[in-house]
Amino acid sequence: AMAVFAAKSIKEFASFEKGMLEVFTLLPGISKKEMGAMEADVMKLAGSMGILPETVVPALYQALSAGVPKKNVFSFMEVASKAAIGGSVSLETAVNGLTGVINAYGKENISAAKASDIMFLAVRLGKTSFDEMSKSLGDVTPIASAMGVSFAEVAAALAASTAITGNTAKSVTGLKSLMAELGKSGQVAARNFEAIAGKSFPDFIKAGGSLQGALKLMKDHADRTGGSIMNMFGGMEAGGMALQLAESGANAFAS
Repeated sequence: AMAVFAAKSIKEFASFEKGMLEVFTLLPGISKKEMGAMEADVMKLAGSMGILPETVVPALYQALSAGVPKKNVFSFMEVASKAAIGGSVSLETAVNGLTGVINAYGKENISAAKASDIMFLAVRLGKTSFDEMSKSLGDVTPIASAMGVSFAEVAAALAASTAITGNTAKSVTGLKSLMAELGKSGQVAARNFEAIAGKSFPDFIKAGGSLQGALKLMKDHADRTGGSIMNMFGGMEAGGMALQLAESGANAFAS
């Protein structure tokens, strides 16, 4: 038994060392002293979170590759570790989800802790999981950020939509289509919104408006004219999402 334990320990140590050497390739110019300190930080994080060091190492590599600064990478890793445990996902999945949001919105605009809190709230209020959100958010956050739609509102929309559909990927696709139609000049929804609001959707957001407020304007106009907000969009996916957020899931989205 002792021989098996020793062999297993040697193998795990070799795997850990190999992984750390790969991490160090991302940090040119790092000193031996800094290497030792980083290895100690990995062991400390693993011990405090109750996870294996060899689980931390590839996720650390992923975080650094995604642009998390070395000086605060372990505070980020602590948040990601808690998210992984709370969301019942791998540490690498949590890192991927959080860095995706941060890179889309900018680290000066949203922290890992805030992104994690928002994602868990969406999980609680919708029919989605932290794993599904981590894997799908990258399809919608770039366009949302470019248009000035906050991550909190993106998550709120997905919570409201998945509560109806139970399908995170489908809800993400619908939300992406909706914002693409509203934001791109010449699209059916963009023309309709500008006629109603007197300004483009991007200008409406810049002036302090929100996606929820924009859809309410369109829904109110549709009600006054005897139409449907769904018909104010050119595509079925975008129109279906608008219908969910402005009618069946309107209260959930607003709250």
